[in-house]
Amino acid sequence: QRVLPALRALGGELLAAGARLYLMSVEPTTPGFLEHQFGGALPELRALKARFDPANLCNPGFLS
Repeated sequence: QRVLPALRALGGELLAAGARLYLMSVEPTTPGFLEHQFGGALPELRALKARFDPANLCNPGFLS
């Protein structure tokens, strides 16, 4: 908990520099994070997630 704010801030800086983040443990609080990370592919990724994981069991909250 002590370093979580620093990790989230670092994630925002990395995104701003053009990096991509591996979504495993600490989701950044950067506004529009998913849009920035996935761009125009986000609607298609959300549709695939809904199709293959309709109960949202795999990585709940991912792409939401």
